Amino acid sequence: MDARAALGVGPLGQCQLTKSGANILLSRFNGRYLTINNEACVIPAAGVTLAPTGLVASTRYYVYAYMVGTVMTLEAVTTAPALDATTGVRIKTGTATRTLVGMVFPGAGPAFIDAPSQRFVISWFNQRSRSMSNAVVAPTNKTNTVFAEVDATKRIEFLTWGDSVDCKAVFTLLNTGANNCAAAIGFDGVVAEDGGGFADGGSNISYTTITASAAKELTEGYHYATMLQRQLAGTTTWHGGAVVGERCAITGSVMG
Repeated sequence: MDARAALGVGPLGQCQLTKSGANILLSRFNGRYLTINNEACVIPAAGVTLAPTGLVASTRYYVYAYMVGTVMTLEAVTTAPALDATTGVRIKTGTATRTLVGMVFPGAGPAFIDAPSQRFVISWFNQRSRSMSNAVVAPTNKTNTVFAEVDATKRIEFLTWGDSVDCKAVFTLLNTGANNCAAAIGFDGVVAEDGGGFADGGSNISYTTITASAAKELTEGYHYATMLQRQLAGTTTWHGGAVVGERCAITGSVMG
């Protein structure tokens, strides 16, 4: 019997994957061991890094840790993980020598990205709540009567392990004819989620505000949340600007 099993200790994941400079870093977290191929392997004190060299932008990669002799190493590949029937550890499908430690979605360059509007580096072990936000920086005029995005460049994009994602948005608007307007949050498109709002579009001299919220369990991988709007008639100015707290904005949180 394995010594860990005899002591009632299961597989170990005392680590966390984060972005560090231009690279990703697997570092120690509440310990120094990671189970790889049913062995408790020591994570170096300085951690293990991986550069984005050779990766393709806008592609989901799973990050795995493995041993080369006594040296812990990382790889980023598109091969999805599977559950090891022996250890219960998520491994690279068909390869028990590779233990899952995270997921990345490189940007142009290629480059690793981890910013409030793009949470594209997430950890499998020791996940924490990652805040997200984006805001409209210039007023935008809309006449659509069915839901459409306020600004397709102001989404919050993220990776998820399939957990619930929570988002909120605030919309500041003014309709030329004081027509009713609606606002909501959408995931991966222009289908509105419940939790949005409907309000008088103002009086052509004063703005009004709508708030929206949405929570949804999404599949593992890449997704985005966006601000949606529509008006019954007329032209609506959906406010944007440089002043925080005085513009249309979306926020959220995702585990990773």
